Amino acid sequence: MDIIHSRLESAGVPYADGLTTLIGSMLLLLVCWFSHFISRRILLAWIHKWAEFSQASWDDVLVKQKTFDRLAHLAPAIALQLCAPIFFPNSPDIVSFLSRVNDFYIIWVVVAVVFSLLNAAAELYMLSPKSTKEFPIKVVVQVLQIVAVFVGIIFGLAILLNESPFVLLSGLGAITAVLLIVFRDALLGFTAGIQIATNRLVAVGDWIVMPKYDADGTVTEIALTIVRVQNWDNTFTVIPTYALISESFKNWRSVFEMGARRIKRSINIDIASVKFLDESAIERLSKIKYIAEYIEQRREEAIHEGAAGLVDERRITNLGAFRAYVFNYIKNHPKIHKGMTFNVRHLQPTENGIPIEIWAFTTETPFVNYENVQAEIFNHIIAIVPEFELRIFQRPTGYDMRRLYMPNGETVPELPPPSNPN
Repeated sequence: MDIIHSRLESAGVPYADGLTTLIGSMLLLLVCWFSHFISRRILLAWIHKWAEFSQASWDDVLVKQKTFDRLAHLAPAIALQLCAPIFFPNSPDIVSFLSRVNDFYIIWVVVAVVFSLLNAAAELYMLSPKSTKEFPIKVVVQVLQIVAVFVGIIFGLAILLNESPFVLLSGLGAITAVLLIVFRDALLGFTAGIQIATNRLVAVGDWIVMPKYDADGTVTEIALTIVRVQNWDNTFTVIPTYALISESFKNWRSVFEMGARRIKRSINIDIASVKFLDESAIERLSKIKYIAEYIEQRREEAIHEGAAGLVDERRITNLGAFRAYVFNYIKNHPKIHKGMTFNVRHLQPTENGIPIEIWAFTTETPFVNYENVQAEIFNHIIAIVPEFELRIFQRPTGYDMRRLYMPNGETVPELPPPSNPN
């Protein structure tokens, strides 16, 4: 540059100093562009090909998170830092200015690299076969990213203002209240994330129900400030992370871990249809395998106790026989969990009849399989009710009303088919 400056002066070129500075700037830009070209078009392309053929997974994740792409931005910064004193040997002010701008640029490149490394670490954690996915790694990653941005701002301002970073840190006390307001959700989310991980409250993949937020579905993401839930209708609900520790919700994880899902449903029996069974009905029902043992046991008890009379307590009722049948049917069903509680019980009679509730656990936990087993059980129970001379209670329909006006023995005529609109 000294030679260029002396040649310009000897040639009588006006503004030799400014022209020398312009030439130095152009040469410096050319060097920076060339270093950027080498780093991205050659080194980066080679790294991508190496990662593609490598058997390891960590390099593919780093490529996906653009870690190497961001590192490539350091090449022109390094070239500027090394070449600025060469192209501006007699301009220390320019060198100092370029150095400060370059340091500011390097800080944010480093912050960007830290961002990608943290994201890569989170992705590798989720891909690990030993990962339980209960630890909210994304919460930790986002907190560390906020810290990285905060550190980058402090050092960036220190460089631009030509002050020590510790001087700026000492002045943060005055704006602590403002920072607490700005980062309120982040702080609450971080605290909630720690408690969620420690107490194993919820994890990605869990089915949770939170009526206040209209959430009923699978947790797809646990972030610093939000929890994303994909509902069963394929809509998404966003819940504040701290709401999971400050409010109640239902987690169905244990249902799938234990491999048992509860069936709790009842049918209403018309009270007027409950009666004692006569001998012919008892003989007919004793041929059903699920109730034969029950009837034999009741007969032996009646003989042993000398039962007699029309209203003796040992006499068999159709409702008692029905309950015993349903209990044994549930007990012998192949899809009912034998190691968990199952029962068939009476509930408080109401104006809608006597509720007979089936309480059992099926081994089918997926939604469709569970509903199929439940429907199969109740299809059979509803169909078997008339065999016990019982009636299922339901409110009168138009069909029932029409039967009231039909003579005995006559059937209700079928409704005519709808007319052709054409």
